[in-house]
Amino acid sequence: PLPPRPGMLPRCLKFNQCIGIDGVELQTRNGIKTHCMNVVCQGTSLQIVEPIWEEYTAANMALVKHSINLPP
Repeated sequence: PLPPRPGMLPRCLKFNQCIGIDGVELQTRNGIKTHCMNVVCQGTSLQIVEPIWEEYTAANMALVKHSINLPP
């Protein structure tokens, strides 16, 4: 087996112990471009992509908390 890449986090992390969040722009089936939030759990490699329909920051933070099961 190959040794892990130097930048990889150890796989001993628990669920939601370390997450990565970034924004991406995706195109829907109708050709409409929408901004989405990409959330990846570094310990389990679980990935969730949620569309961001509003530009209000509080609504986006609520979306992040909902996506990663954090209490409000």
